[in-house]
Amino acid sequence: RNMKEELEAANDALKSSLMSMKAESHKTETELRKELLKLQESYKRELDRIRGENDKLKYLVKNSTVKTTTVKKSIIDMYADVLDTLSDNDTSYSVQDHLPRIVVVGDQSAGKTSDLEMIVRARIFPRGHGEMMTRSPVQVTLGEGNRHTAQFNDSQRVYDLSSDSELVELRSEVERRMKGAVKGGDTISTETISMTVKGPGLHRMVLVDLPGIISTETAGMRPKTKEALHDMCSSFMRNPNAIILCVQDGSIDAERSNITNLVQAHDPKGKRTIFVLTKVDLAEKNMANPTRVKKILEGKLFPMKALGYYAVVTGRGPQEDSIEAIRAYEEDFFSRSKLFRSGAMRASQMSTNNLSLAVSDCFWKMVRDSVEQQSDVFKATRYNLEAEWRNTFPGIREMDRNDLFEKAKDEILDKIAAL
Repeated sequence: RNMKEELEAANDALKSSLMSMKAESHKTETELRKELLKLQESYKRELDRIRGENDKLKYLVKNSTVKTTTVKKSIIDMYADVLDTLSDNDTSYSVQDHLPRIVVVGDQSAGKTSDLEMIVRARIFPRGHGEMMTRSPVQVTLGEGNRHTAQFNDSQRVYDLSSDSELVELRSEVERRMKGAVKGGDTISTETISMTVKGPGLHRMVLVDLPGIISTETAGMRPKTKEALHDMCSSFMRNPNAIILCVQDGSIDAERSNITNLVQAHDPKGKRTIFVLTKVDLAEKNMANPTRVKKILEGKLFPMKALGYYAVVTGRGPQEDSIEAIRAYEEDFFSRSKLFRSGAMRASQMSTNNLSLAVSDCFWKMVRDSVEQQSDVFKATRYNLEAEWRNTFPGIREMDRNDLFEKAKDEILDKIAAL
């Protein structure tokens, strides 16, 4: 009997010890997750600081009177110059249809525009709650610069994004251009509004914000607007070099999503798609089952496949906060998130900063992989045009700029001599 009691006491002690070890293990895991997130945020701040110093050094070198050795540009830099030149001179040039860019798609009010503003780090688009605000494609070319500025490609005016008054003017101009692009009673327009945004630490890439997909046409919309939106998004996603940024509202049921099936139709293997789950703070507040978010971020809930899955916070509901305030709120939310502590999200999947890095990296990989292909396309186009010239004008040889200048000069001198 004494032995039995001793065995029961030893068993109870063992159970208590195991429970204590399990609780300690869970506590240690939670603490490690918190430490990992803090470390990541400190690295992010240090990276931003280094980028700022790098921009200052670039500015000093550029304006220095000391003679420097010319460094050969990399393929990436040259390709970026090509993108800027095409964007500055002719936004309708057909070869752009096959150049890499990030196409931002999603359901209406899913947080596409807010997500893009977080990457741009400025509130550059007009606001609207529950109504369609993006009525035409908006192409934004991001680049590094000493000042945070925005400029439309067909305008000389430069907007200072650090000024609240100029941000208001910029949003009004975007809204004016969208309304001007929509003609003849249409609800949307295929006319692209192009702008360039520069600033310290911005990742260089080209993004296109498209109008959101809708489920139902409401009063005032032109008939077949729903089909027109599908066609517009498809025309951009059809580009084999386009990276698709698929934005899904995390605060609603995943089954209500319209965009995932459309994305899957254009990129069934997910080789050029990045999935973004927005409003994760609302999802955590409203969702009883955290494993559902985990399935979404592991790519197990939707049939659509993607290169990566990210969770972001792009605001606090109807409250109009600055980008700095939202980034601070996002950082604070993820530091105490139950979804993060439960293992539903990995640290590398969280925050707009991680998303921006991933999108930029994917964009430049696509540029690197497609630059030779695009070069061959340009060469073939030039060869066909030269052949067409020779066949159409067999007696006139092709002339370069200097030849044309000399010919025109001789003709003018002949006319003067005849007088």
